[in-house]
Amino acid sequence: MEFDWSLITKGNAGWITVIGMGGVFVALLLMYAFISILRTFGRRRVSAAYAVTHAGKPTTTDHNDNSDQEKLAAAIAVAYVLHNQQGLPIINLVSTQQKQNPWRLAGRQELMASLSRSRKPG
Repeated sequence: MEFDWSLITKGNAGWITVIGMGGVFVALLLMYAFISILRTFGRRRVSAAYAVTHAGKPTTTDHNDNSDQEKLAAAIAVAYVLHNQQGLPIINLVSTQQKQNPWRLAGRQELMASLSRSRKPG
C-alpha cells in the first residue's frame, strides 16, 4: 500500500488528521478502561487477602518499641558528633568568593563587542 499525496492536496488533510487523532484518543480511552479494571480487581484481591490473614487477630502496635530505639540511636549519634566535633573545620555552604561563570563572561564579552561594532561614531 503506497501513500497517495493527492488525498492531501485535494483537501482531505483535515479528515486524515481527525481520523488519526480520533484513533489515538480511542486507544487512550481503552488503556484507561483497562487500567481501571485492573485497579479494581487488584484492590479486591488485596483487601480479601488482608481480611483472610488478619481475621480474628487483635491489632497491636509494636512500632512504639522501634520508635524508642530510633530515638535512642539518634541521641547517641548526636552525642557522638558533638563529642568529636572539637577538631573539625566548619564548612561554610555559602561561598565567600563569588566566581563568575566563564560561559557567562564569554557571552557578555561577545555582546559588548557586537554592540561596539554596531554603533557608529558620530
